[in-house]
Amino acid sequence: MCPTSERNRSQLNTKIERNKKMEILSIVLIPIILILGFCTLFMPYFVYCIHKNAKDQLTLLRANLEAQNHIIKILWETQQQVK
Repeated sequence: MCPTSERNRSQLNTKIERNKKMEILSIVLIPIILILGFCTLFMPYFVYCIHKNAKDQLTLLRANLEAQNHIIKILWETQQQVK
C-alpha cells in the first residue's frame, strides 16, 4: 500500500469521527437551546406571578395578624371583666 492512501484514509476517518461528534453535540444542544429559549419567553410571566403571590401572602399575613390581635383584645377584655 501506498503511504499517501493510508494518510488519506486516516484523515477521512478523523473527519468521520469529527462529524459524528458534531452530530451528537447538535442532537444534545438543540433541545437544550430550545428549552432555554422557551423558558426565557415565559420568564417575565413567572416573575410577575411570584411577585403577585408574594403580595397576596403579605395581605393574608396582615389580615391574619389583625385577626389575632382582635382575638387577643377580646380575650383580654373578657379576662378583665371577670376580675
